[in-house]
Amino acid sequence: MKRHAKILLALLVATIGGSVYGQSVLHSLKDGAFFPIVELKGRMPYCVTGYGIEKALKDKVTLLPSEDFVNGFVDVEIIANKRKGIATTSGSSLNRFTSHNSWYSLKCRIVSNADLEDCFYALRFDTFGKSSFYCRSIGDLKAGKSKLIEVFMKINYEMPKQLHIFSGAGELRTTLVPGAYSYENGEFLCSVDK
Repeated sequence: MKRHAKILLALLVATIGGSVYGQSVLHSLKDGAFFPIVELKGRMPYCVTGYGIEKALKDKVTLLPSEDFVNGFVDVEIIANKRKGIATTSGSSLNRFTSHNSWYSLKCRIVSNADLEDCFYALRFDTFGKSSFYCRSIGDLKAGKSKLIEVFMKINYEMPKQLHIFSGAGELRTTLVPGAYSYENGEFLCSVDK
């Protein structure tokens, strides 16, 4: 319970100060308002509302901008980022689907410079101009200890666009800032059928 009190206090201080921690903050729309997601328990996101910490609506998740990254640094090494059923059109940088049912896999190694609680990641996918999010818990990170993130999923006309890593309601890293990531196979968006 103490951890939740810390999260609520940090959000209150950040809101009064005019900013919320994180370059982007994952939110859920609930009862007509957006509330920050502060943790994931397995696959279920939880957000802070006026009633405390409550289950968020998974299909109502979005990213809203913020001014700062949360304190802490996570080194991210993207080991594999592959899609099957998607190919690059000859002479173009545009991707096209070669199959209705495709698959996507991602493997990353993350290492934190400090102990961090309630860490989770969100993959943003775009489907015909609409965004959706695949969110999973990482758990607590210990300084200097690595953890693997592994995703293997079927996709249906979805393109993975961004990876975001959070601690509580604060963003630690995003692929929107490429210098924070090291890649084995080129840029985050370039891995397609070969």
